[in-house]
Amino acid sequence: MWSPDRIARLCLASFPGFGSRTLRKLWTVFPNPQAAWLASLSQLTSVGVTEKVATRFISWRAKAEPTAFIENLIRENISVLFKDDPEFPLAFKHSSDPPEILFVRGTLRDV
Repeated sequence: MWSPDRIARLCLASFPGFGSRTLRKLWTVFPNPQAAWLASLSQLTSVGVTEKVATRFISWRAKAEPTAFIENLIRENISVLFKDDPEFPLAFKHSSDPPEILFVRGTLRDV
């Protein structure tokens, strides 16, 4: 379940300075999520991330521990659904500004 691409997407989504719109930009511009995760300051600013946020992200990324993110999700019984996952609720998928990721504790009811 936790391929390198899913881990990179989770890490990007875990940065508090990136919302759904920024994540959509990153995942559209970069060839794969790992490239977005490793993007340089100039690459991040070229897709519209402000220099301040990009600098904070690069600093945050240097300290991030992807394994710890996953272990915490497992410990807290939290599932992760990305917008392209088949289980992602259609009501969210078809909204005008859909989230790129959902964190679900327990089970997901029909939405």
